[in-house]
Amino acid sequence: MRSFYSNQDDLKEMISDNCPAIISLNELGTVIPNKLIKQLFFSYNIYTKEGTNSHGGVVLAVDKKLKCHLIDMNEPNIIAVQTLINNKEYVIASIYSPPAERLPIKAMTTLLNQSKNIILIGDLNAKHQDWGCPGYQVNPKGRVLAEWLINHNLNVLNAGLKTSLRSDTTIDLLISTEIPESCECRTLPYTAALKLRVTVWQEVKRKRPSISPSLRILLRHKHYLQNRYRHTKHEEDRLRLRSWNYLVKHEFKSHRQRTWEQFISTVASPNPTSFWRTVKKLNKKKSVDFAALTEEKMVHKNPVNIVKCLTQHFTERHSPPKLDMMNSLDKEAYELWKLYSTADTDDIELVSHHSDLQFNIQDLKKTIGSLKNKNSSGFDHVSNKMIKLLPTHYVGYLRVRFEYYVGRFAQEVDQRETKVDQDRTRRALSFGSGPTRTKGGPR
Repeated sequence: MRSFYSNQDDLKEMISDNCPAIISLNELGTVIPNKLIKQLFFSYNIYTKEGTNSHGGVVLAVDKKLKCHLIDMNEPNIIAVQTLINNKEYVIASIYSPPAERLPIKAMTTLLNQSKNIILIGDLNAKHQDWGCPGYQVNPKGRVLAEWLINHNLNVLNAGLKTSLRSDTTIDLLISTEIPESCECRTLPYTAALKLRVTVWQEVKRKRPSISPSLRILLRHKHYLQNRYRHTKHEEDRLRLRSWNYLVKHEFKSHRQRTWEQFISTVASPNPTSFWRTVKKLNKKKSVDFAALTEEKMVHKNPVNIVKCLTQHFTERHSPPKLDMMNSLDKEAYELWKLYSTADTDDIELVSHHSDLQFNIQDLKKTIGSLKNKNSSGFDHVSNKMIKLLPTHYVGYLRVRFEYYVGRFAQEVDQRETKVDQDRTRRALSFGSGPTRTKGGPR
């Protein structure tokens, strides 16, 4: 297992899917704290041993349901325990033998003397034809191990199963006194995934920077000056940062101006293709298509049902309000609208002009309190926030001014109508008293 830290997720997934009783890890890649390993294998008893090179180190994890005790081995790259499985005593060891080192034959023989039932698991880097390696790959460690297996009547249970990432060979061995025919060994998909992570590539849209390379260089140097002044606190660095900041602001302002001028020139181009290509960028993206519509606890997936649901929703939403005649306010509103529907339009307008509308302080306070707290203002340069911050005693002045303006507006309307009537009468009189043509000629 190369790089324990970067392959923890894969290891967790393998343990969750297969639920092994005993786990052996070799080639941890670096020194791993026991606390971290115990957090990963919280339901196992953890035994570790340091390695002799950068890839060394072994871990043996035994399920807490199994009774076991550690066998004292004063040798790196090897850890062993004695456990009881199905009322049968076993010695289980995890071994790693680096390619440039000899096999720990002496330690392996010592373990063999501990019990008749033994299971040796590990990356021994020993290649031989007896466990499925090609003949041209046989190495001295493989010959030594093959002879030792024959002398002690041991078997390789996973013979012929590829366990190497870089070649079609078997270097991770499972050695035992059991008969191969009575055991079942298999490799998981991507056995080498824990040694070298398989990268999954996903296509992403390329993001083009909105500013030019020269502006990016200016920003990078500004960040450098900021970090430098933050560490040194020198006056010289502060002045340099300040002057550079002014330069960056000026360049960005010029950049925005150039971009805007370029956009306007493109929009004003007589070429229709260039115009529509530019305007198209201003259009918002299309809304995402939806496949279903949820109505309370019901889900509509059929397009016909979706259309029916939306039709019913908007029909009810825009239907006339239902009035309760037992409610005095609804009854008064109904009678008022009934009078309006039967009255003449000119009469309604005349009554509205002579309205005796009155304001009170409570209505104004309620209206001002309902305003949203916005800083933006209109043509009068007065924002909602400014109105809401007015002192309370100012509301009385507002009420007086509102009543004054309403009365003045009604008075102006009356004067305007009176003037219009006078003009009409004057024109009628002038038309009636004007010259007329008779049979005898002009008077």
